[in-house]
Amino acid sequence: MQGQGNSARPVYELVDMNARGEEAVATAFANQVAYCRAGGAPITARVVAAIAEVVAGGARRELARAIRAWEGAPLADALRLRAAGGIHALHTLRARRRSWRRSNAARRRQMRA
Repeated sequence: MQGQGNSARPVYELVDMNARGEEAVATAFANQVAYCRAGGAPITARVVAAIAEVVAGGARRELARAIRAWEGAPLADALRLRAAGGIHALHTLRARRRSWRRSNAARRRQMRA
């Protein structure tokens, strides 16, 4: 996928919905970044781009390995959105835990006072 300079319309690489393999994974992620940017979702675009960069960089983390070895059709399986959703879920869980710890600490301080 290549951009067209200052063009308002992003360029998507047309792909077979059922294409498989590492190249199909890379294309699905690149297209999703373009869709997100064009659709006004810059944060999701950054998350998907970061995941794609880690996967392309050969990281040995479990998520990167699982994405690289995806046996299904990444576009049809919405792999890039599932990966971004998983990252979001982990972030949300961590934020909730921090909030819970802070509120429990505040309650304990109030009980001691």
